[in-house]
Amino acid sequence: LRGLGRLDEAIDAYGDAIAIDAGEASPFIGRGHAYADAGRLEEAMHDLDRALELDPTSREAIAARADVLRKQGKNDDAAHAFDAAIQRTPGDSGLLARRAAVLRAEGQTMEALADLHQALETAPGDRFALLERSAVYRAMGRTPDAVADLDTVLE
Repeated sequence: LRGLGRLDEAIDAYGDAIAIDAGEASPFIGRGHAYADAGRLEEAMHDLDRALELDPTSREAIAARADVLRKQGKNDDAAHAFDAAIQRTPGDSGLLARRAAVLRAEGQTMEALADLHQALETAPGDRFALLERSAVYRAMGRTPDAVADLDTVLE
């Protein structure tokens, strides 16, 4: 339902799952994602915090929480949350690229670029990482490199 954009229905379905078993983290994570997609960031954060109470080692909950923090403009907190998620799954290209987006927003282009190079070593065709690296290159004034990454995405 969430993938179809039927967010209210997804939120309700996850609520039903929580009513059946409130001790399981995954429906809180799912509903947290749906709330975030709907722009209901405080509710998303509440569910993701609950998921982490139930499963403090959940990489998915930690990463989703970091995404919500980023959407709230709390980039420093988001970067620390991505750090925690990356510690659990080192080399995860998606997490590295998402942390790079936060670092770029904070003006830490060299650190962002390092994350993106590592992400693209693991997943060379990752479109998000390529687009993000293009944005970093553009911020650094490296227009030819930025264009090259965009060309790769468009191939």
